[in-house]
This record gives sequence, structure tokens and C-alpha cells, in this order.
Amino acid sequence: MRRIAKLVTMLGAIMAGSSAVAVAAEQIVVRGCARSTPPFCTLIGSGSGTYALISDAPIPTDVGIAVTGTKAGDLGVCFATPLKVVKWTRTGQPCPK
Repeated sequence: MRRIAKLVTMLGAIMAGSSAVAVAAEQIVVRGCARSTPPFCTLIGSGSGTYALISDAPIPTDVGIAVTGTKAGDLGVCFATPLKVVKWTRTGQPCPK
């Protein structure tokens, strides 16, 4: 019985620690021109790499934007680092056609 209680306590501590890590995710800011890529990816490049934007709301493409988000994994189906968008704003930066 004591072993089970210890195991439950240890699992609870592990779960509490992993949720604290998820809350403390580092925010990343990327500025550039978002591009739509078939079949369903919206990508934006920066000096540190290319990010696949994940958002519930549509993100404009072919205009300059600044995106704030959190990294959502290492490599996604769009062959770029997934970035869960927290907010975005237009920057007025011209984008090449």
C-alpha cells in the first residue's frame, strides 16, 4: 500500500512539473512576409529559420507582419518549426511579389 502511495505522489510531482514547463514556454517574435504554401501551410522566414504559423484565425499573406508566438514542436508537416500564434500585427513592410 505504501508503494502505491509513493508511486501516486511521484506521478503527481512529475505531472505538476511538466505542466509548469508548458506554461513557461518562451515567446518568439518573427517579422517578415508570410507566404501561403500548398496544401495548407502559412510560412514566415526569419534570420533564425522558417516557421509554420498555427492560428485559429486567418493570417494575411504577401504583406509584412510581426508575429508573436510559442514554439509548438521541432518540425511539422510543413517542414518548418511550428509556431503557435499568440498575436500578429501588420508592419507595412513591402513584400516582393
